[in-house]
Amino acid sequence: MRLPKAVIEQAGLTDDVEMFVRDGQVIIQSATPISEAPRAGWEEQIKAALAEHGDDIEDFRDLQNIVNEFDEKEWTW
Repeated sequence: MRLPKAVIEQAGLTDDVEMFVRDGQVIIQSATPISEAPRAGWEEQIKAALAEHGDDIEDFRDLQNIVNEFDEKEWTW
């Protein structure tokens, strides 16, 4: 069975997978457990990368709340 690369990446499949049938469905899952916290360590890595360039993460925290014209006029929830 061939799966598109995008499906493999979205499902988090690795080279080793398990395939089985349950309730009439074919289930394909990664043989390697997927981390419960896929973004664990990101903040520390960002802080380290910023520090290499003389920046501090606190300088960028306020950027999360920037609202632009698109947000005010175009965006619909």
